[in-house]
Amino acid sequence: MFILAKLGKKIRRVTRRSLESWAKMLGKLGEAIGAIRVVKVYNQQEYEHGIFQGINRKLLKQQFRIAKIDAATGPILETLGMIAGSVGLIFGAQWVFGGTMQPPDFFAL
Repeated sequence: MFILAKLGKKIRRVTRRSLESWAKMLGKLGEAIGAIRVVKVYNQQEYEHGIFQGINRKLLKQQFRIAKIDAATGPILETLGMIAGSVGLIFGAQWVFGGTMQPPDFFAL
């Protein structure tokens, strides 16, 4: 459970940062489009393009982080499920072979 809580917390944090970057990028885009005449008059196209590229790169890195965490979640959950099932089978086998439980009772669990 600790691993799941840690992964969930990490996904929420990275997703929040990603949404903030999206908002920043869209805000900057709206600002640049709204002031297109000023940008052109002062020949600031390259400056605005550089700012937009920086925000866009940051957003891309955050999207890759989200994808990496999301890709790791499935195998981790499957592994934890298999471990839990194996532990259950081991305890059940000990009870059956120790004589404290009958095989039909174990399968009824």
